[in-house]
Amino acid sequence: MKQILTTGQAAKICRVSQQTIIRCFDGGQLHGFRVPGSRFRRIPVEALRDFMVLMKLPAEWLDAEFVNIIPTAAQAADLEAELAIT
Repeated sequence: MKQILTTGQAAKICRVSQQTIIRCFDGGQLHGFRVPGSRFRRIPVEALRDFMVLMKLPAEWLDAEFVNIIPTAAQAADLEAELAIT
């Protein structure tokens, strides 16, 4: 299961500004991808974890702030199916 974050979510977790995350992304320190056809960036959770290790940020921040994650299409379908059952 792959989980993806927005730059705003990554910024909240790392306790920095969204612009700082964007600069690190654009500078190659933080890996992720751009949403096709838009200017938006997305960051896999594992890439953020690697970035946090590189920047010597506490790993607990990721676990403590792990909220509002954008689900993958498969996760969204599973959730829809689960909600339809109950």
